[in-house]
Amino acid sequence: MSENPKSIEINYDNNIGNIKFELVAGIKNIQHGLFKTIDNGSLHLDTGSAELPRAKIASLALGCDISSSNVNIGLRVNNKVDFISVSSPIKIYKIINDSGQWKLAELSGASYSGPTIDGDYNNYSISLPSGINAETKLVIMYKSMIPTDNIRAVCK
Repeated sequence: MSENPKSIEINYDNNIGNIKFELVAGIKNIQHGLFKTIDNGSLHLDTGSAELPRAKIASLALGCDISSSNVNIGLRVNNKVDFISVSSPIKIYKIINDSGQWKLAELSGASYSGPTIDGDYNNYSISLPSGINAETKLVIMYKSMIPTDNIRAVCK
């Protein structure tokens, strides 16, 4: 796909104007896992299996590149996952370069709604503010306590 998603062809012989559009993915490079660090503008997560001690607090993150604020983002979390913050369990950030230092900055105007319950999952809908530029690196974070019993909780 091209970086310029719209091209126009006009046929003067038949007085017909044709507009061709290419669909551009609104979300790319999706990853989910245990938060490790931000390095050189990239989010680093442990996306494989991880063994953590019971009752440990884990920082989980969903990362992706956003090219528009007009995208639907959903987060499904197993209802066995124990969010640490009840009042504001989900934080929405973007990766920025602040004077040569890469860091997370809370995304002003971003919000979420939910949960709505669907079987074993709590579903959250993420809303982004207008004015998202192409290739904004979005990070959605939440903290969870690892269960103390032998249950398996899966987030996707």
